[in-house]
Amino acid sequence: MAHVVVALVPIVDPQLATRQLTVADGGDLALGDTRHVLGPFDEAALETALTIRDKSPGSTLSVLVFGGAEANETLRFAMALKADKARWIAINTRHGWDARGIANAVSEAVRSLPLPADLLLMGPEFGDHDDGLVPPLVARALGWTFFQWAFQVAPLAEGFAFTRDAGDFEERLATHMPVVATVSTHPSVRLRLPLLKNIMAANRQQVATEQVDGGPVGTELVSLSLASSGRRRGENCNLIQGDSDSQAAAFASL
Repeated sequence: MAHVVVALVPIVDPQLATRQLTVADGGDLALGDTRHVLGPFDEAALETALTIRDKSPGSTLSVLVFGGAEANETLRFAMALKADKARWIAINTRHGWDARGIANAVSEAVRSLPLPADLLLMGPEFGDHDDGLVPPLVARALGWTFFQWAFQVAPLAEGFAFTRDAGDFEERLATHMPVVATVSTHPSVRLRLPLLKNIMAANRQQVATEQVDGGPVGTELVSLSLASSGRRRGENCNLIQGDSDSQAAAFASL
């Protein structure tokens, strides 16, 4: 038996036509009532959590949905899939790109759960601008083991077994709890759909937003601006050769 937690954050619908998007002051998208959906990584994380519960009688599944009003539909979707607990959480951070602040807020939300968590599943690009920094920072804040890019998670007697692709091989790790793991997409992982009666029941339930604080900003902001480089794509391109150490040194010198 285990308490599995999955953290979700809805994204702008990738199928939305770009002409429907506008840019507000400060360079952020003016989203308004723009439709938000689960990204493919979050779908995989949610399905993996549901599968673990199916295979472990007595296990508990909690879903944490982070965001503003756009999170409401995702929360009700999780409720319709019969999550044991579903919470809608707004993060107070000074900057949307502050990975440490977001990670602190996520870890605080996990700590505040009534039942201690054994496994936290997340998408590898959760809550940032494709940096991939939030999940390992969450693991650091919680002091838990971290595993990246799992496409399969299997419960063990006293822990979990994780599998990920590594080129021509598959890497497997068996470890004790608690663990933070990111979940990748895989042909074998496809998010199930809820029953209509469960959707109707979820839509009738009252939900409330909880607030968590990301704490002080992780990066002290001096100034932030956007400017065109004036370069045409394809110019000033260097192909860096050598082993990983040589490439890292070349990047650093650039």
